[in-house]
This record gives sequence, C-alpha cells and structure tokens, in this order.
Amino acid sequence: MSLLLFLSIATLFLGPYLCKFVGSKSDRFAFFDSFIFVSIGGLVLFHILPELLESGGIAVLGLMLVGLFGPGMVEKVFHKIAKQTHSVTLILGVLGLVLHALTDGGALAIEDDQTAYLLAIGVVLHRFPVGLTVWWLLRPHYGRALPLAVLTAMSLATVAGTWLGGELIAHDSGNWLIWFQALVMGSILHVVFHQPYKQEHGKETQRDKFAAGTGSLIGAICLLAVLLPHWLGYAPHNHDTEATSVSQSVTSSELHADHVGHAGHDDHAGHDDHAGHDDHVGHDDHAGHDDHVGHDDHAGHDDHAGHDDHAGHEDHAGHDDHAVHDDHAVHDDHAVHDDHAVHDDHAGHDDLAGHSSETAETLLRFVSLSLHAAPALLFAYILTWLINFVKPAFNMVGQLRSTGSVAGALKGTLIGLPLPICIPDASGMYKQLIKAGCGSALAVSFLVASPVLGFDALLISLPLLGVEWVGIRLVMAIVLAVTLGLLIGLLFKKHDLNTETCATPEQLKQSTSRLKHAFEHGFAHLIDHTAPWVLFGLIAAATFTPTIGWQFLQQEPWLQVVLAIIIALPFHFCATGITPVLAIMLVAGVSPGAVVAFSLVGPTLNLDLYRFIKDNQGKQIAVAVVMAIVTVALLLGLGIMYWVPELPKPWLTLAPHWQDDWWRYVSLAIVTVLFSISILRRGARSFMLELLPHSFRNAKPHHHHH
Repeated sequence: MSLLLFLSIATLFLGPYLCKFVGSKSDRFAFFDSFIFVSIGGLVLFHILPELLESGGIAVLGLMLVGLFGPGMVEKVFHKIAKQTHSVTLILGVLGLVLHALTDGGALAIEDDQTAYLLAIGVVLHRFPVGLTVWWLLRPHYGRALPLAVLTAMSLATVAGTWLGGELIAHDSGNWLIWFQALVMGSILHVVFHQPYKQEHGKETQRDKFAAGTGSLIGAICLLAVLLPHWLGYAPHNHDTEATSVSQSVTSSELHADHVGHAGHDDHAGHDDHAGHDDHVGHDDHAGHDDHVGHDDHAGHDDHAGHDDHAGHEDHAGHDDHAVHDDHAVHDDHAVHDDHAVHDDHAGHDDLAGHSSETAETLLRFVSLSLHAAPALLFAYILTWLINFVKPAFNMVGQLRSTGSVAGALKGTLIGLPLPICIPDASGMYKQLIKAGCGSALAVSFLVASPVLGFDALLISLPLLGVEWVGIRLVMAIVLAVTLGLLIGLLFKKHDLNTETCATPEQLKQSTSRLKHAFEHGFAHLIDHTAPWVLFGLIAAATFTPTIGWQFLQQEPWLQVVLAIIIALPFHFCATGITPVLAIMLVAGVSPGAVVAFSLVGPTLNLDLYRFIKDNQGKQIAVAVVMAIVTVALLLGLGIMYWVPELPKPWLTLAPHWQDDWWRYVSLAIVTVLFSISILRRGARSFMLELLPHSFRNAKPHHHHH
C-alpha cells in the first residue's frame, strides 16, 4: 500500500515536470493540449461519470450539463463578470479533482485481492493526466504557487483517503456529495473544452495539426492504459461474485433451517424456564451457537442440534436465572457486534469493487456496440467510395428543372433520402441545385430529406436495431420526407416555374460541374463527418445506459414522445451517429414512439437548417418547415406506439462471446485505423468540432487574460 501511495503522488507531480518542455513552441502546446483534451475528457466520461450516474441518478447528468454550459452562458450574458465567472469555474473544477483524490486514496487501501490491486494500478496511472491538467490550467494565470498548493492538497487528500480506506467509499454515497461531484466534473469539462488557457501562437500550421493529432492518439493510449486495469479486474471479481452468490444461497438455506431450529430451541427453553428455569446450560450453549453464526462458521451446526438435552440439569434449579440471562445477552451482543464488523468490512470491499465494475461495464458496452457496428460501418464506407468512383450522372439536373412544384418536391426527397450526407454538404448541394434552375421546392425538399437517414445509417441499424427496426426507420423517414416534400411544393408553387431564375445552358453545364464537385467533396470527407458522430453515439450509449430517466413516464408513454422531441430540437445530430443511442433507448425501456420521434427530429431539424432556410426563403417558410417536421414526427411517434412492440437487445449488457467471429475484430481494427488517421490529420479538437452546429464552429474560444 505504501508503494502504491508513493507512486500515485509521484505520478501526480510528473505531469507538471513535463510542462516545462512546452515553452513557447506552438506544436508542443498543441500536443499537450490535445493530450489533456482526450485523456481528461475520456476519464470523466468512462470512469467518473458512470459511477456518479449509478449512485446519483439522472440528476447527475443535469448537474454536469449545468457545470459544462452554465459558465459559458453567464460569461456571454454578463460580460463584465466573465473573468470572475471563469475563475470561479476553474477553481470549482480543481476542487472537484481534490475531492476525487479522496476516492482515489480509498481505492489504494487494497487488500490481498486481484480486483482491488488492478483498481489501484488504474488510480496510479490516471494521476498523470490529472496532475498535468491541474498545472496546465492554473499555471498560466496564477503562477506556480497555486497549482503547487492544489497538487499538495490532492496528495494529502489521497493520504487521507488511503488511511480511511473502504469506510470512505462505503459512506461517501450521500446524494449531496454525488451531485456536487457531478457539478464540478462538468466545470472541469467546461474549462478543458473551451481552452481558456490557450496562448496566441498565430495561424495554426500543418505541423501544429500533426502535433495535435499525435497528442490526441497518445492521450487515447494513456486513457486505455488507465481504464484497462478496471476491465481486467472485473472478470475475476465477477467470478468471485457468482461463487459468493452460490455460497450465500446455500448459507441462506442453512440459516433458514437453523432459524427454525433456533426458534424451537428458544420456545423449549422458555417452557423449561416457566417450569423452574432448569435449562441454564442450554442458554449458555445457545449463546455459543449465536457466536458461531456471527462468524459465518457452520461447522458445529449439526452438533448444536443435539444439544437439546435437559436431563441432569435439575441441580441448577436454584441458580440465579437473571445472571445467566445477562451472560446470554452479553454473548449475543458480542456475536452481533462481530457479525456487524465483518459485514461492514465486506460492504466496504464490495463497494470498492462496485466502483471498478461501473467503469468495466461501461467499457464492455462500448466494445460490444463497436464490434456489432464496425462491419456495417466499414461496408457503408466502401460502398460510398464505390459510388464516388462511379460518379453518378448529373445530366438529369436539366430534366429536374422542368418539373412542377409537387413533382419536384417529391423527386427532391427521393434523391436526397439515400445519400449519406449531413446538413453542411446538403447546404452546398442545395445552392448548386438552385443555380442549376431546379426550383425551390426540389432544392428545399432535398435539403430537408438528405440528413434524415442515408444508406450508411440503414446499414449500421441492421446489427444494432435489427431487421424490424431497419424497416420501421426506412418507412418513417420516407413518410416524413414525402410529407415535407408535398408541403414545401405547395408553399413554393408560385415560384417553381419562374423563368427568370432558370439558368442558361452554359450556366447549367457549369453548375452541373460544380454540383459534381460538391457531390464528390461530400463523399470524400464522409469519414471526417461521420466518425465523430459514431464515437459520440457509442460513448453516449455506453455511458448513459444505467440511468435513462424514463421510468417515471412509463404510465404516460405519449409524454416520452414529447420529451424525445424536446431533447432533440436544440441539438445537431447525425443519423448514423445516433443509431447506438437508439439501440440503448430501446434496451432501457423507452417507448418505440419516442425512439421514432427522436430518430426523425434529431438528424432533420437543427439550428443550421433553420438559419439556412430563413436566409434563403424567409422566416415564415423556415418556421413552417420546423412546425411541419415536429408535427409529422409527433404524429408518427404516437401512431407507432400502439402497434410496434419493444425490441430489447440483451446482448448489449452481456460480455462479448464472438471469439470465432474474426471478421468483427478485423472490421473494428480497420475502422479504428480510419478514425485514427482522421484524428491524426486534424487533432481531437477539430475532429470533435463536427458535433457542433456549423454556425458555432467559427466562434473563437473565450480567453481570459490575467
């Protein structure tokens, strides 16, 4: 224990030592910045958050979102106190790390147990990115004194946690403490994600991007090294738990039988006592038996059964019965006290193992989902490249421009629906369609329909949702797209055949060429666009599974549909990326109607689409499109709720058993390489920037100069 404690403290100060090599070199800064972004973000999502969710419920997620977005909103509204808000957020987040150090110390108080030992190794490893983060955040603004004081406080907290041991973990589960940790973990993510400590290094060079990518991949490797001991310790603990369960089952039946015999013995003793209190030896022997039970030792249980011998004890008739009863009470109290101590010791150890199992189960769900999704995802990428190689002819654009409003809207939806593109690429293709003279109805229908599904989302739905849900998702997307196409066709009826907007043959040829380029560009960057969303979906599905807070709405399923639409409205989702989330929603017991509504509104409706339609067609048309999407999704969700059964996927919560399915592992390895190349080219920050609405991506991070 002392060696692990020393290593954990030494590792805590190793990160600050490496910071001195950063200096003013922009590439070194980019390296460490990306390393912290990946390692700390992953540590919170895979290790800290699952434990908090298991203990604190759905309120943990809300408080973490407050810590993540609250400071930014305060800084935006109250510009004068932006600096103070940032400082408070930063200090709050650091205090959260100090508080977490207490739990780390409790995990270091190991016994001779493989699970606890592996957990302790994980604690030692993750102290490096934590110490590096503390120094990285505080040093530029507050000098050396404050970060050194914080690291010292974390060291003392670790020592205190080690000294308190399992009792700390067994008794730190009060909701107020869990909720406070959730708030400060959100604050940590706010500070890390918003990059307030960034220095001005001028324009980012290709070397900086490569350094950021390298730091991101090394951060991912470090995160894997931190989390791996939790997973390795989960298997033996799980085996021990099963054995313990069997043992406890047998013990329980024995204790039940003993309880019956015990009751009969007490009743018999009471009868003898009423006759003249001539069974005091039996009382003493019974007290000894209770002591055996307190120590969980049943070896002498059968022998005790034969102690129902009252003959020859008549000579104790004059003995002080009160004294014997007092002695019996003392023995019983001692036995109960010993049993309580043993129980507390086991409870602390089990709670310690439980903290490790939450991390392991999160990783298990992540790997299970990844192995199921990887083959379909790889096939979708290969099919996309083939489509890009063939380059479908766009000579049909000239024919599309001559169609009527309703027919054009329907054609736009049918063309856009299967394409694996999101709003940014669809917006570029929309402009090319308008310049080609295709008409507003066709162009807007294409813009709305293209993000709804895509064949890549259909392919990944097959292993994660099943054949039935692939059909449901396809039919619902077609109904939504066609309905919107008809509505948009009616709205744009008077504008469709306006000859003034039609292009000349020369302009049409030039626009068609640009349209081809936009089409090719969309497919060339498919991995860059979809990879962040796929990772987001896998992480969200793996992390939030234990606490999907829908149970209180089970009696009113229609409220689930409304809530799903409300949650999906403000965010920018990708049809492929949310597929793992849809699978987890079904497993968690969410109604099929809510899943359908979420799958339709999430990818289709977002801030980028609204702003784009508003800028090009006016506010009234934009509002009409939004209301149409919400209304159709609500009606489809409520309708499907009554005739589609829930389709749970029990394999999502079980260990993978695909040793013979080598193609799953090969597919996952190839997809991992493709994603790693994308991260290496851009760095983790630019990679994950795809999750934000396009209008937010050019916003500069807020910096605070002290």
